[in-house]
Amino acid sequence: MKQPLRHTSRVDTNHMPPTTDVDLTDAKRRSLGAFFTPNQATKLMAEWVLDRRPTSVLEPSFGDGAFLHAIEVEAERRGHEIRLVGAELHESTFLATKAQLSAPFEGHVGDFLSLEPESVDAV
Repeated sequence: MKQPLRHTSRVDTNHMPPTTDVDLTDAKRRSLGAFFTPNQATKLMAEWVLDRRPTSVLEPSFGDGAFLHAIEVEAERRGHEIRLVGAELHESTFLATKAQLSAPFEGHVGDFLSLEPESVDAV
C-alpha cells in the first residue's frame, strides 16, 4: 500500500497575511470568481517554485496576495532576490495587497488576459 506524501513547510506562518479581503462581500466575491487559497497550500507552492530559483514570478489573479506573500516570505528566508508580477480585477483588493508587499512588484489593476505578454520564470 502506498504511503501518502508528507511535506513539512519551512515558511514562517507568523508572517502570512490574513486571507480575507476588507471590502468584498460574499456575493461580490462570487461575482468576481474570487476564491481564497489556504496559507498551507500557498506555502508549499512557494517552496516548490523557489526550489527552481526563478528571478520573477507571475500571479495572474492575486486577490488577497496569499501566493505573492508566500513567495516573498520564502524568498527572503532563502536570501533569494525575486521580482513579483501580478494582476487583480478589484482595485481596493489590489491596493491592499500591494501595500503588504516589500519585494519588487509590478502590479496591474484589470484582467490579466488584457496585458501585454511579459517573460517571467514561474506562474
